[in-house]
Amino acid sequence: MDRQLCPICDSADSFMAFHQDKAPVSQNRLFSTPQDARACALGELDFWRCAACGFVWNRAFDAGRLSYAEDYENNQSLSPAFSAHMDEMGHRVMAGGGTTLDILEVGCGQGVFLRRLAA
Repeated sequence: MDRQLCPICDSADSFMAFHQDKAPVSQNRLFSTPQDARACALGELDFWRCAACGFVWNRAFDAGRLSYAEDYENNQSLSPAFSAHMDEMGHRVMAGGGTTLDILEVGCGQGVFLRRLAA
């Protein structure tokens, strides 16, 4: 059985959690036409999970395939459903309380959630 070392804890106790040969390389690109979208760059998903610490990673990740050009857009805040989700998460964070909060928002994009939380 193929095993991978966990990039977090170096455990060899890992297993494949999910595999897909052809997946869009970026989910945040804007395309001019449906044909352009269907012809987008594809890559491999090869997710492994560490049984020791629980970390999940894409063994096939290739940063060289990503492009952060003017056609990249990851702002989801204009979606009413996502806006409601941010409001709910904000209420949950604030309910956890006290007068001081230490918050780390991972993958924050333009920081919309943190600005909403601060307001």
